[in-house]
Amino acid sequence: MKRKSALLLIAAGALASIATSPPRWHLSATAPAGMPTEATGSDGLLVTIEASAPPEVLCKVGMSPERIDREPVKPGTGLQYMCPPGSTLDDVTITGRGNAGCSKEPPKAPGDQFLRITKTERVPTWRETTEDTFEVGDMLSIRVESPRHPFVEVIDAGGAATRLSGFGENHFTINRSGSVHVRATVFGPCAPDCAKPADEPLRIERE
Repeated sequence: MKRKSALLLIAAGALASIATSPPRWHLSATAPAGMPTEATGSDGLLVTIEASAPPEVLCKVGMSPERIDREPVKPGTGLQYMCPPGSTLDDVTITGRGNAGCSKEPPKAPGDQFLRITKTERVPTWRETTEDTFEVGDMLSIRVESPRHPFVEVIDAGGAATRLSGFGENHFTINRSGSVHVRATVFGPCAPDCAKPADEPLRIERE
């Protein structure tokens, strides 16, 4: 009974913290008129962004928006993200906490915060895939070692693929048992070579 009461107190404290925490402000950006927002054919969509903080960039892959990590680019080239072939740029935002107060109006972003999409372009891409098979009891946690955003799938015995949603730094959890076959795919712009840079790792590691 004491443990149950303690858990209830913790839950109540968490809810109270959420209720009293300052509301969040949001800045969103859209592509300038006339610039592409879809990655058609085998091309990717390279999105260049100027922002006061790293934005959250979502690309719609099929019916589901998926967060895309920053491309590993050279210094001075700005923030670049690449939606993979066949996807659409869905949303670009930065957020932060506003000041606590009694106002019912949504908080405004501080004056020093900014976000704009300066360029979108369809570019030829390279594609690299790695696969591995794991024996699992009831759950598998993996990490894909790559500086790029990996698209991870579980492949069943019939060849059908199920996309996984990750969290953190390329971490994924699979709630299956038995033999589990995993495939990870990364994309990158052809600049200058149309192949994954030799110094970039691409491995699936069990955690």
